[in-house]
Amino acid sequence: MKKTTLFLVFMLLFNGFIMMNQFMIPVSAASPTVSTDAATSITATSATLNGELVNDGGKNCTIGFEYGTSDSYGNDVTVNTEVTAFDINLEETQDDGGIYKQVWGDDSYIYTTCSGEGIRAYSFDGSSFSLEDTQYDGDYYQDVWGDGTYVFVANMNDGLRAYSFDGATFTLKDTQDDGGYYTGVWADDSYIFTACTADGLRAYSFNS
Repeated sequence: MKKTTLFLVFMLLFNGFIMMNQFMIPVSAASPTVSTDAATSITATSATLNGELVNDGGKNCTIGFEYGTSDSYGNDVTVNTEVTAFDINLEETQDDGGIYKQVWGDDSYIYTTCSGEGIRAYSFDGSSFSLEDTQYDGDYYQDVWGDGTYVFVANMNDGLRAYSFDGATFTLKDTQDDGGYYTGVWADDSYIFTACTADGLRAYSFNS
């Protein structure tokens, strides 16, 4: 059992001054317990992380790992909370420089915005990534989404961009900038929606 402390503060207004009194009440609470086991199947680009939720303490628990190439970690991932034994397989890591911001994929390719490095398209065969193309048309690429035909990018100071990708090369189809900072984008079959910080939410239609 883990003991936590509940802090209570009473305040009393007396002759224009606030008087405060603080006291503590011990509270007993059950703590979930986990077992983190050694990583296995370690290679230069992948590893299997292993662990077990030993006791959930009667609570709804979120299960996951922190991992990285140093003891400062820097990455985290959650797993299915309905299981008590779990493992995660890191299949591959690809780093072609820059700051990777967001990712979106269709049935064929994975697209990433990489801030000042532009947008990248990757293929993935289940064991390794292949960089298919990089396109940079200026400014800072923030977010990416697609509708199955076009790939849309929120491009910070330069607005919303639409690209096509034929499997080898990006083609810039159009840019629309109505001011503000474009930081987020999402699209459905009819419209493209952008988050523009202090300038709000915008909806666009696109006809090539």
